[in-house]
Amino acid sequence: MKEISARSLRRVGVFGTRFVIDSALFGMAEGVEVVQPRSDEVDYIHRTYSELAQKGEGSEVQYRGLTNLAQTFCERDRVDAILLAGTDLALLFNETNIEFPYIDCAALHLQAIMRAVFDGNPVSPAATSK
Repeated sequence: MKEISARSLRRVGVFGTRFVIDSALFGMAEGVEVVQPRSDEVDYIHRTYSELAQKGEGSEVQYRGLTNLAQTFCERDRVDAILLAGTDLALLFNETNIEFPYIDCAALHLQAIMRAVFDGNPVSPAATSK
């Protein structure tokens, strides 16, 4: 959520599984409105994400489809950026080929983990009950 604040984003969209898109997780960022895609768009994003996860590779059709949807979403709904909220989206997108404003949530998590490890403060696992 720090990245959203650092970039002064006010309206964001989310690409990931249906569960992630429909959850209120990203709506917890103060001062940020999470704009929901239309139901047919959620279906398309979820279906594409599921295909990526199952096959382990992406296609030009998938890349172009999600890129076009992201651009439409940004223009139509005045979204400041798309949150790429799933590791499998890296099968399609990277910092050299992305054509819309975005935040790569998986990359931010990896950076935080690496910082913690190299600073000597490893991330501790969740507490377990006895």
